[in-house]
Amino acid sequence: MAGGPVDYPVHAFAAVEADEPLAYYGLAWRFGRCDLWLSVVDASGSKRCAIRVVREARRMLKVAMALGEARVFCIRDEYPNSRKLLGAVGFRYLGDVAVTMDDGSEAVKEEWVYG
Repeated sequence: MAGGPVDYPVHAFAAVEADEPLAYYGLAWRFGRCDLWLSVVDASGSKRCAIRVVREARRMLKVAMALGEARVFCIRDEYPNSRKLLGAVGFRYLGDVAVTMDDGSEAVKEEWVYG
């Protein structure tokens, strides 16, 4: 899924329903901080998918806090509901940041923080 070797610590999970993956998610420690990441497999899923995303994100935050993290960051994706979902989880918008995409290109994305 990462498209290459991962040289930083991660906790990775999959949300599965009826033997089909809904999303991959977890925590990654890189750039001197803890990031929550989520990769939706099928965004056309039911409303239950959004509830599952919020539930699993909250579970990841509990894991991060149990591991001693005071703050957890997240870069918002392009899905229209992701802003609403981040707010429901308890994240707050920090501002726009430049990020390097998998293909090496640069993009400006929203950075959110919890804690």
